[in-house]
Amino acid sequence: GYPPVSEEALLAWLAPLGKEIIELTPPVFRELMKERIGWAASWFHLLPASGSFHHFEAGGLLRHSLECVAIFLSDQRESLSEPMLFAGALMALTHDIGKPLSDNVLTDATGRIRRKSFTETPMEFSRRIGYRPYFLYWVRNRHGNHDRILPSVAGIRIPIYIRDALAERGAGMAELVMALMGKPSGDAGRRILDGVLRADMKSTSDYTLSFREKFIQGGIREDLALFIAADELRSDRKYECESWNRGNLKERLLGMAEEISDGRENGSEPEKDSEALRRALGFASGTWPAAA
Repeated sequence: GYPPVSEEALLAWLAPLGKEIIELTPPVFRELMKERIGWAASWFHLLPASGSFHHFEAGGLLRHSLECVAIFLSDQRESLSEPMLFAGALMALTHDIGKPLSDNVLTDATGRIRRKSFTETPMEFSRRIGYRPYFLYWVRNRHGNHDRILPSVAGIRIPIYIRDALAERGAGMAELVMALMGKPSGDAGRRILDGVLRADMKSTSDYTLSFREKFIQGGIREDLALFIAADELRSDRKYECESWNRGNLKERLLGMAEEISDGRENGSEPEKDSEALRRALGFASGTWPAAA
């Protein structure tokens, strides 16, 4: 289970990332940004960002969300007004808020007590069950649900009191609301949505490609490790890339398997390479490869 770690401890763990975000945030919005980062720590807590792909470790969702904010602020600070830059950063922070709301279920150890997904943070749930660990179960056929519900939780992503602060400082509220609905109108709205998407992709791809060395150390050949790491660009419409989708990956791995079995590969070690391919194909099918 996931232990009842305090929000303060989580923020201390990610302090360098939090410090970078505050420094990149326009000074007039820094206190509000600190507050929203604290809010994110409460809602995301120790939840992973995914079941087996990027940022799948405890606390992965919070780390990924903060990485997206830092990337967005760094990339867009010359392109947007200060109010719209801050608004876009909050959208980056909450782009995966649908995951704790729709993609997973938190229970106590018995499985009988469940978290109230829309009104109870993981830490509040842990308090309710006596400061005991909580357990996470991913919802079947969940993929895409967290994106679909985003328009319905616009008030969670950017609360009314923050919208007041943005309006007071000249933010284009109609443009911002349309961006929150996923239907940008105007240059700033399009820049915000595009910037959030790019930040999401960069955080995700940087994370998965970092596994290349770990795969190699685990006994998977270097070329296979690169294919596997790139598989995060697999099936989601946001990451469509013909060269790296899941079907293409499996085809290429199967082609390598045939080469090895036919003994055509120069300098290959059939037994070692076959085992590497077996694990690689398992990963391509959705199974994390075992350590060597």
